[in-house]
Amino acid sequence: IFFDFNPPIITNTTRNTYVSMFPVSTEEPRVNSLNIRVIPNPSGLSQTRFIELEELDDYRVEVYSSGGALLSSQEYDMVNVIELQNDVISSVGIYQVRVTSLSKGAWAFVKVVVTK
Repeated sequence: IFFDFNPPIITNTTRNTYVSMFPVSTEEPRVNSLNIRVIPNPSGLSQTRFIELEELDDYRVEVYSSGGALLSSQEYDMVNVIELQNDVISSVGIYQVRVTSLSKGAWAFVKVVVTK
């Protein structure tokens, strides 16, 4: 940096990297032995999304925003397919869905990606 006719002042250097899209994966490690998947994932805003579960059981489904805020918590009796409501997942983004088996206590998280 030059000021008037004084000698230059040396400053720190920086490096900027520009990307058009952040890499996103919907793969999640299995947690506590409950195996779940969301279909379709990623999905568009107007698409209906379903959670497929291995076993017929009672489940609690919690939906979290990318910032960690709890958006919804619902319990389902004796199901192995659950429809994720579009009024809960209502905007483009990445959501975390936690599914807990109420009889076994097993649980897992799955990432849900919503595009335009």
